[in-house]
Amino acid sequence: MSHSSRSGKQSRSNADLATMVARVGEAAAADVIICVTESGSFARHLAELALPLRLVAATVNQNTYHALMGAGLE
Repeated sequence: MSHSSRSGKQSRSNADLATMVARVGEAAAADVIICVTESGSFARHLAELALPLRLVAATVNQNTYHALMGAGLE
């Protein structure tokens, strides 16, 4: 989710985007955040924020699935 270098804007890191998603979820009084991921990186960033809402990660990658389950994600 980075901006094109032609746009003149800086790219945001996954950690920055995770913080933004968390803030939006809390502001919207969400019960859950669903994160679709291939590598699991973005879901791990969200998990590190220790959110007061449920985090569900979805992936088609079996290795990522097992790694995320081992880390305590749904």
